[in-house]
Amino acid sequence: MTRKKYPPGITTKVAKSIELLAMVGAPGSWLSRDQYKFLMTGGLDWYKEHKPHLAEKIEEMLKKKGPFPFDFYELADYINKRIKKENLNVNEVLPVETEAVIRFKRDPFLSSSPKVYLIADSIYKYCKEQLKKGNKAYEIPERIMGKYLEWMNLNIERTKGDVNPLDELRNKK
Repeated sequence: MTRKKYPPGITTKVAKSIELLAMVGAPGSWLSRDQYKFLMTGGLDWYKEHKPHLAEKIEEMLKKKGPFPFDFYELADYINKRIKKENLNVNEVLPVETEAVIRFKRDPFLSSSPKVYLIADSIYKYCKEQLKKGNKAYEIPERIMGKYLEWMNLNIERTKGDVNPLDELRNKK
């Protein structure tokens, strides 16, 4: 029998995002509906059988509850101010786009979009600023976005070489 890396019936993106949330100690209430449904319909059993160390973390995560610290409108405003300040050639960011990045609806393993990178990078900076102000609610999101950027950088390096995606937004006229 060959060992599968990820559970059947789920995309790699969803599996990796569940694993990341579990590894950084995020509350289970941060899971999307799809992620939660998958875990409740056999996904957790698969993890118990194939990746017991992760199953424990996922079970701990499912027990935790906690508010999601982001206001997507506030985040979009923050990113749009950065776009204006840095004079980036990109359309304004909508709140739904910030949510798409945070909730892994934009796959960091496949995306090399400069705009998605800008959003992820800005959210990461926002989290850092909030932590400097002493807002501990942003510790876990900061770790999540750091990992997201790390994965995106690997993909960009693989597909485009050693480039800074934000330079693409600065150079276009």
